[in-house]
Amino acid sequence: LMKYKRRILIVFWGTVVTVAIGSFLMKPIYESQATLMVKMGREHMYRPEVGSTGPAISYDQNRIMESEIQILSSRDLTEGVLIKLGAESLYPDIADSPPKNMTLLEAAIEEMQQNLSFTTVKDSNVIKIKFQHPSAEASAQVVNQLTELLMEKHLKIFSNPQASFLAKQDR
Repeated sequence: LMKYKRRILIVFWGTVVTVAIGSFLMKPIYESQATLMVKMGREHMYRPEVGSTGPAISYDQNRIMESEIQILSSRDLTEGVLIKLGAESLYPDIADSPPKNMTLLEAAIEEMQQNLSFTTVKDSNVIKIKFQHPSAEASAQVVNQLTELLMEKHLKIFSNPQASFLAKQDR
């Protein structure tokens, strides 16, 4: 060891200095998380419209959770977030030099979908949403806006169309 002491120290300090410089030059990436609990209710039960008065049949929990993740990762929700928060403010680098073969919004959608991740917690009705962005505030805003748009979409999907029809008939 004493024979190679100088080489060992050069390699050690070279590594330490390289890692220190790299750490200071890296941009920080902030990650925001949200946890959603999917409540299994009447909207997830199959009930025949006419005829049978038998019991309702419930769907598979895993299928419901996968459906929720598909809705969360849909392009229209991502586009809605970017429209509400502004693609230019979230991704100024893309706004400054957008790709030639797509619009700013399309490029921002692709970038956002790469930084979004959704996972289910095993044996539960919980979905974790994670989003990474160089700005902590923007990261939190995206996750909050995404959950708000999901709730709005749920209201549209699971609202009772017969109730609105009956309300129109009443007038």
